[in-house]
Amino acid sequence: MSPSSRAAYLLGVPLDAAPPLLQAQASFLGFEMVSPSGGLRQDRRVVPGEGTATLTAEELQFRGERLDQVVAISLGDIRFVALGSSHNGRRWWSGKVLRVSFGGGDTRVLGLHMGKGDATAWHRGLTQLTGR
Repeated sequence: MSPSSRAAYLLGVPLDAAPPLLQAQASFLGFEMVSPSGGLRQDRRVVPGEGTATLTAEELQFRGERLDQVVAISLGDIRFVALGSSHNGRRWWSGKVLRVSFGGGDTRVLGLHMGKGDATAWHRGLTQLTGR
């Protein structure tokens, strides 16, 4: 079974469905940095931007609409996935924030607000695909 077929099977998507597995309008909330000692550094200067989040069998991608910005994270680089109500020191009352930790020694945490999309489905999909 190919990686995309396996991913589609895990997410309950028909096996003949072509990637992307999940796609939604989302808001980019920036990155938080985690030091090797575990300290969290926030970047409150980030201006949230709208765009499209896409999950395939190989990567999580955010493509900004107004900014010339693409964030692509290989699923193998993801360390953990969590849902929260805040990111970079800002609370998001209108929905859950998808927090994706990735990287090596300098771990970064990407924050995405999924808009009208189901953040829980994204969390479940990333957790199933990465095993984290």
